[in-house]
Order: sequence, then structure tokens, then C-alpha cells
Amino acid sequence: MTLLINTTKVPDLIDFLENNAKYVETIIIADMNLDVLNEFIRHTKAIQQERLRVDVPIDFVDDDSFDWAFLNSEGRWQLYDRDQRNQIEFALRNGTQKITIIGDHLLNKNGYTYEAFPSQNKQVNISTKTERDMRRISHNPTAKKQDPIIRKTEITDTGRLRSTNEDAKKEKGMHILVQGFDEQKVDAVIKKIGGLKDAPENVAKKVAKNVDVDYAGQLRPVMEKFGLELKIENGEIVIVGLKHNVLPGYEKLMEEVVKLQKKEKHAEEHPKNWVPQSTNSLRYVVPADSKEFLSVLNRMRETMPMVRIVSLQRVQNKRFWDFYSGSKKYLRKKWNQEPAELELFHGTQSLESILTDESGWRIQYANERGMWGPGCYFAQNALYSHGYSSVGAKPNERQMFLAQVLVGEIKDYGVQPQPGLKLPPPLDDKLDEEGQKRHADSVKGYTNGSYVHIVYENNRAYPKYIITYTAQ
Repeated sequence: MTLLINTTKVPDLIDFLENNAKYVETIIIADMNLDVLNEFIRHTKAIQQERLRVDVPIDFVDDDSFDWAFLNSEGRWQLYDRDQRNQIEFALRNGTQKITIIGDHLLNKNGYTYEAFPSQNKQVNISTKTERDMRRISHNPTAKKQDPIIRKTEITDTGRLRSTNEDAKKEKGMHILVQGFDEQKVDAVIKKIGGLKDAPENVAKKVAKNVDVDYAGQLRPVMEKFGLELKIENGEIVIVGLKHNVLPGYEKLMEEVVKLQKKEKHAEEHPKNWVPQSTNSLRYVVPADSKEFLSVLNRMRETMPMVRIVSLQRVQNKRFWDFYSGSKKYLRKKWNQEPAELELFHGTQSLESILTDESGWRIQYANERGMWGPGCYFAQNALYSHGYSSVGAKPNERQMFLAQVLVGEIKDYGVQPQPGLKLPPPLDDKLDEEGQKRHADSVKGYTNGSYVHIVYENNRAYPKYIITYTAQ
């Protein structure tokens, strides 16, 4: 008998094959989920002892049930090209730690070359050393919940890989293909496999005590790799699945919980580059020969090539930062992921008022005549904010902020004004647990040669730097 199986159903077969391998002569894997495939092989003595042959058709990589994306400079997930996606996916499924890809933007090569690390979910620009997050996006998250598809058919040796590969694309699930065996034995095997998944003696569950249920959204994809279902029962996280998967799955879950807790704690701490301070607030003068100084200067020169920074002060305000971190924690729980942040410019005549107010930019003082309603406006381009900057200590000096802004999920209006906005609108593709549309966290628009980002709540921006400069 020949088994053709989709690896999302592999856990259902492990126990069965331990005792029934004599009925099977070939196993054909219909996709390349590397984690599950390795788990299957590691637990199946019949394969380790070479009593079974495993065939894996590698061309199954090119399918549209998933995409790969990277986090671009605007804090949004941008899809890779199809060819790049397939290269990254093939590397992940074959255990390749690093591959080199040519960077494209909307299918136009941008001149950069990147190293992608699929198993670590990151990419690095070889020229600039800029590191960005990347992630795999599944377009068929419910496929694992479908019942197994079991049928009998005849196949030939010469056409086996081609025909089984096509079958796997047409019908998601587990296939049993029979070749040259007694019909009664075959029916018995099919019945055994079909009932294995739901057999009570093969199913177990474990409660993850004292684990914050807010982590469920981030932990669920991890458990799916172990063939486990993550549920919320009586206010606690519970994992359910085949017995041999529950223990290793639980151990992995607790590892991920520790990582999430550390990440959350780190996000709430004060930035590591802050110098020690004995007071709540400090304005640290950044050395002109430091990378930090040069980074801000280069940002400004993207649209103000002749600008000269006279002084760059890093704002170290503990109380202000704690309020900002609280908003970040709220958005992290809202979306079950790290919220997007951007460094954006802000020119104002009220620089000192913002620095002495614990909430910084207050929505109560927002301009009612803004293009996208009353909110706090921040610009991608320094030249835009220059028009709103304040006078420095000398007549030829100007001052503006470079702020750290919590933009989260963004609604992009392009050049279309929305002066009646009081808060970000609902997003059509973002639903909460009750099926209601979630609101965006910020709004984005384009005006006077620059993108601007608008937030509508207090504590969504932190005045990271005070820039004193001359515009020659």
C-alpha cells in the first residue's frame, strides 16, 4: 500500500504506523511543512529503520496558500514578489538558514541585495546593515480543521509523483492511495486511520496555568505546528491534541510565554541608550561625532540637504516614557503583536509646553481645522515640519522634534482630506472576537510633498529628540 499524506495530518498517523507499518511500503509527502515532517520522521521507527520509503515532491512549494512579507520603513507589512516568496519558502522547508535575494519594490529592482533568515523571521540589507522583521502569512488557516479525505485509487509508478502532487493541490487533507493489496486489508487500514484522530484514548489536553490569555493569539500558530488546538476554557489556556504531541507542545508553549514576557518587560523599561539620571527628566546632549547624531542628521538631509544641526538633545523623561509605554502595551494586547512605531518630525511653537506636560501632545489642544480632523500631526519629511518650527536661541536657528510615534494599524487616506475625523475609522479586514470591525490606531495622508501621520489620543507619541538647526 502507498500512503499519500498532507503533513498537516501527519500526527494522526504516527501511532498507527508504529504497529501497522507492515501494511505500508511507500509514503508520499504531498507538501513540505518541514517542522511537522521532521517530527513525523523522528517519531516513526519504521522510517528510521528504513522499512519504509519517503518521497517528497519539491515542486509543491509554488502555491498561493501563503505569502511572505517584510515590515517596511512605514511600519506596514509589504509582500515579497512571487519568486522571492517561493525562494524563502523553499529555504524554510529545507532547513536552509540563510539565502540571498534581490530587493524589489512593486516588481522594480531597487538596487539592494538582502540576506533572508526564514527560520528567524528577519532580513538584513547587505549594504546598509538595516534589519527588518519578516513573517509568513497563511491564507488558509482553517485547512487543518477539515476532516481527512480518504479514498482508493490506482496509480502507476511512472506517474506517481506528478499525479499525487496534483491531487494534493485539488483536495486538502490526507489521502490513502492503494496499490496491489487485498481489498479487505485495505478497508481495515482506512477505517483504522479514519478513526484515529478522534479516538479518545489517543487524545489528551493540558492546562497552561497562570499564562495570560492575552497571549493566545500569538501562541496559537505555534501550537498548530504541533498539530494541537489552543482553546480558552474557564479563563485559562488549554491545548488539545494527540497524546504524543501534547507534552512537547506544552514545553514549546512555555518557552514562547517566557519570550513574550521578556519582550513585554523590555518594552516597558527605559531605553538602553539612556545615560544614568537622578531626576525624572534629563536633556542629554548627543555628541556630534556619534552614530546617533549622524542618523538624525541623515534623516533631516533626506529633504533638507543643506541643513546643519547645531545641537541634538535626547529627551530622557521617565514619567513621560512610562505613559507612552502604557499605550504601547494596550495596543500590543489589542492586536496580539508588537504595534508599529515610526520616528517622525514635528514642528511647533509650543515646544517647551509639550516637554513640561506629562502627556506631551494633548488632543484637547489640537487644531480643529486639520485636513484629517483634530489630532496630533507628525511628518515623514523634515522639510514639512520646518514650516512649523520655532525660533531657537539665535535668530538664524530653528527647533523641531523628532518623535517616536505609536502608529499601530494605519488607515491611509492618500491625498483625500477627512476634516470631520474625530478618531481613526474602522478597518474592513480587522475583526474582534465578536466579529465587529476594529478601529485603526492612526491615520496617514499626503500633503505638501510629505506623508503625515495623525494620532487622536494622548500618550501616543514621545519627544525623542529636540533638534536645534540652521537651514542654509
